[in-house]
Formats: sequence, structure tokens, C-alpha cells
Amino acid sequence: NTYNSAGSYLDTLTSSNGCDSIVTSYLNVITANYPVINGGVTDTSIYPGDYSNYNGYLILDASILTLLKTAKFYSLDTNTVTFELRNSSGSVIESVNHVVFPGPQTLTFNFLIPPGSDYQLGINGGNSGLYRSNAGNGNSISYPYNLGSINITSSNAGNQYYYFYYDIEIMPFGIYNNQTICEGDSILVGNSIYNTPGIYLDTFSSINSCDSLVYTNLDYYQTTNLSINSEPNPAEICLGDSILLEASSGFSQYYWIYGNAIIGQNQQITLAPTEDTWYLLKAIDQNGCLIQEDLWVYVDTCVTGMNNHLLSNNMDIYPNPSFGTFNVEFKNIFDIDVNIRIIHPAGNTVMSRVLNVGETKIKFNLSELSKGIYIIELHNSNGLYQRKLILK
Repeated sequence: NTYNSAGSYLDTLTSSNGCDSIVTSYLNVITANYPVINGGVTDTSIYPGDYSNYNGYLILDASILTLLKTAKFYSLDTNTVTFELRNSSGSVIESVNHVVFPGPQTLTFNFLIPPGSDYQLGINGGNSGLYRSNAGNGNSISYPYNLGSINITSSNAGNQYYYFYYDIEIMPFGIYNNQTICEGDSILVGNSIYNTPGIYLDTFSSINSCDSLVYTNLDYYQTTNLSINSEPNPAEICLGDSILLEASSGFSQYYWIYGNAIIGQNQQITLAPTEDTWYLLKAIDQNGCLIQEDLWVYVDTCVTGMNNHLLSNNMDIYPNPSFGTFNVEFKNIFDIDVNIRIIHPAGNTVMSRVLNVGETKIKFNLSELSKGIYIIELHNSNGLYQRKLILK
């Protein structure tokens, strides 16, 4: 025989000599001593309201198996009320009858709520004369009420009303471990390591040798977007010039890094690199999460002679970096021809074109060339100007 409820049990067995052997078993049921939690609206003083005969109910979700032990009620008169726990379709899962008396009282239910959503916690029919809160026109009750494993999300009449069950006491059959981490981090529960959002179940042995369940609900903090703006933009300067880098706002700490050294800890930094340089930015948001972004600053020789100010404001090379096809475009028209050469890193010219008077745009296709850094050289009778082009 198998027994799982507390009580005294009598079993008659047959011994080896054929005589009856009587075994009396006294069974005591213990739990893993899970803590109780109280929640919901605590009493009638928080919101206005009145005694009601409406068949209202609360709507709630359960993340793990949970016992609804007690709740407080306020009654207008002496009455017999059937209290019910129903599923989302309205079918009764648990019910109990209680005689209520005028004034406040705490009633015992011991409703066992399985994991699920949109349960109905209410009464059977109207005419209960129980108190319900009404936030008033234009106001709302402060849903949701999170009790760990139980989340009261609303009522069947919306967020303006709260029905009957005050100062709800529950006992989750397990420990609800709600954790939020930064993306890329992990947590340790017992011997288990978790780094992906989800619900995880771990079983431990409590001090009375009962199984103790830990439900871990793991989620990521919302990621704060980190970006780097530059002045000038794009991040291309002439040798000897400086560039301003500015990180996006919303972070508590900033770390600008070059090589393995921290070179600045403000939201902005001004730099004067002498060669193409890669900068790393690490920032810590309000949740303590570390986020990073990086940026290349490209330095051109910018040989003087042409009107560099005119070129820097009116010449555009796009896309750069390029997979082979790119454009050289000017906003202003030159009054003399401009020779454009594409120079290989080894120093030889791989392509040359002429921008004639009246033209503003030339398209190049270097897709057959190997990837690397090339020089775009512009020259005419006024001088020479160079910019870098990156082929990916």
C-alpha cells in the first residue's frame, strides 16, 4: 500500500508461519518550510470603494505551484459565501464555503494554484455584500501586484476595480528566484550556471530531508545603446588636425582606451592621432552593465596646395570603406580639369580619370583589386590633395 497523506494506517500481512502480522503506520507529512508571502491591496484604506453585490473577480498568473492560504475580507452583513478559484475558461478548480460576519476577517482557503495564466479568483454569484475598491473615474488600481510566484494582473472589470481579496497570503511550493543580469554575464544556482533568459528548476535537499525546489526566472537588463559621434564626421582628419569624439548619453561611467591604456573618462575626448588609429570605448550603464563600442579615426596626408577647406566641405567619397565600387562627388564645380589617380599601397597608379569642367561626380570600380588601403589623389595646376580609401 502507498500512503501520501497524514494519518494512521493499519495493514494485515501474513508472516512466515502463516499467522497474521499487523502493521500500524503513523504518517506525518512535513514540507520544505517554504516562506509565505503577502501581497495585493492590503486593506480598504488605500482606495475608496463600497460593499458590492457584483460577481467580480481578480485575474492572476502563477509561475510555479503555489498555495493560496488566507486573505482578508470586509463584509457588510452576516452571509454565507462560496469562494472560488477558476481557470481562464471559468471552470472551478477549488472552492470553499465560509460564513462571513460584519467587519474585517481573515479566512483560510488553501487553494492549490498550478502554474498557468489568467486564473479567476472570485466568488460564486453576486449578493455577497463584500467590500471592493473603486479607484474612481479617471484613476486606476496599481496593477500588477507581484507576489513572486503569483502576479495579480487585473480584474474582470478592468484596472479601476479591485475585488474582495485583501492582504493575500500565499506559500509557493518552491523558492522563486527572480534574477536579472547583463547580457554576457551568468549566475550560479547550486552547481548550475545559467546565462540565457528562461525559467530553470533546481532541486535541493532541505534540512528536514525534503526536496526543496528553486525556480529561477532569468532575464537580461534592457540594453542601453552606445554610439560614438565624431566632429568631423566621418572620422577622417588631416595630419596635424584634431578630432572630437563624443559618446552617447545615459551612462554613469566612460572609459576611452587606446592600446591597453585608459586615455579619458569623460563623455567627450579630443584627440590628435598621427596615423590611422583604433579607439575603444567602454561604458557602464545605470544597471552596472558594461557595454563597448569602437571607432577607427583615419588620418590623411592632405598635401597642401589646393583649397583644402573647399575640398573638406564639398568633396565626398562614398561608400568608404568600399567593396570595390565607390563615388567621388563634389558639391561645387571646378573651373579647371582635375586629374584623379588611385594609388596602390606599393606606390603605383592602378587607375586614373579626369574630372572635366562642369562635372561633379565620377564612379570608380576597383572590385578586381586586392583589399587594402589605397590613396585617392586629386591634382591640377593649383596643387595636390590626397585622401585614403579602404577596400574591404
